Amino acid sequence: MKAANYQTKTGAKNQLYRSISPLTSKMYYDEWWQGKNDVIDALCENGCNVDVWCENGGYRKNSDGVQWKEYKMEIECGSYKFSAILNCHAAGSVEDPFSKYDMSFILN
Repeated sequence: MKAANYQTKTGAKNQLYRSISPLTSKMYYDEWWQGKNDVIDALCENGCNVDVWCENGGYRKNSDGVQWKEYKMEIECGSYKFSAILNCHAAGSVEDPFSKYDMSFILN
């Protein structure tokens, strides 16, 4: 898709957040990280090029044992470039923490 003509960097960020918000406002119940693919598709539909990767497999855990999967992104929209993090937060059972997950998206 052709890159959108964003007037300002802030305008570009706001548009990206608006397009991603419905995707980060629900739970996912899949094993293949469809939520991540939905976010990438939404960014591409807004005329962005997206590079995605995980460091060390992407699985993280804090000191309280809370788990999530972290995807790092470099996003190019027209003349603007952003770094982003997409976190998929385990929201399932103790036995299967990732049987469902929700997501948060941080655009820098």
